[in-house]
Amino acid sequence: MDVGAADKPPAWELNGFMSRWEKSFLTTSANLPPDLTAIKSPSFVSCVFVLNLDTAKLCEQVRLMKVLTPAMEDYLKVIYKLQKRSEVVTTQAIAEAMKIKAASVTNMLKKLARLKLVRYSAYKGVKLTPMGERMALEIIRHHRLLELYLREALKMPLHKVHEEAERLEHALSEDLEDLIALALGNPTYDPHGDPIPTKEGHFQETEHYHLAEVPQGQKFLIVRVSDSNPELLHYLEQLGLIPRAIVTVVNREPFGGPLWVQVDDQTHALGQEAAKHIFVQPVTSDVEAHKPTKKSKHGRRRPA
Repeated sequence: MDVGAADKPPAWELNGFMSRWEKSFLTTSANLPPDLTAIKSPSFVSCVFVLNLDTAKLCEQVRLMKVLTPAMEDYLKVIYKLQKRSEVVTTQAIAEAMKIKAASVTNMLKKLARLKLVRYSAYKGVKLTPMGERMALEIIRHHRLLELYLREALKMPLHKVHEEAERLEHALSEDLEDLIALALGNPTYDPHGDPIPTKEGHFQETEHYHLAEVPQGQKFLIVRVSDSNPELLHYLEQLGLIPRAIVTVVNREPFGGPLWVQVDDQTHALGQEAAKHIFVQPVTSDVEAHKPTKKSKHGRRRPA
């Protein structure tokens, strides 16, 4: 029996379902032309597109999204983060970040290159393609939304949310992502203070001072703490040195000794290395605890 027109699914969700990557790509990409249409076709899992020649390559990229594995998604995310720190991302840097052998990285990079998600050349490093970057940002969005949900809704300790989100991010559907974002008020920062990309892959670049370099006697707002070391994060959490806390460096021991910092009317000794994992901005009358300062186009200035 034919389904009534009012009961039919959208054209791009024919034959049951569409992968989260396809749906995300079609609903957010600004590169798709207005003449893109979809028709029902039993030869495809979800849909087939009627495109002009200029958009045939985009259709191929959508098709390739189906073969992504959680491991591939992890690689895209790691390459994106390394790319933000250095213009050249080497195989060795990826291996060290993921704690795996360089030979395994090389094999995966070749696979990602065949999928046109990275540009890779032996001995010259790797770089994400525009599609690879878009997909990396989508995974980062899932991860950081999950971290915030675990923290805010489930009250999970801050040092545990990263590892848990690592396991859940690959299974998060677009529908559940939207519901979590809505329940959290469409947040822009995760519980560590890192920016959450929008569905379109945009986020505000920020730059902060770390606590080890700020002057004594001035109040600072903690806007971000590094999540790279769970044990250190647990220690900082116990001291109250977490995002939105107000901290003051009251004294510095000489010759690279510890800082004495005050938070919540308590004074603690804090090593220089630990202080470099805490990022702050000066407290002013208009400071907002949930919004780090914007990066200055004139470069960074040391707080007065």
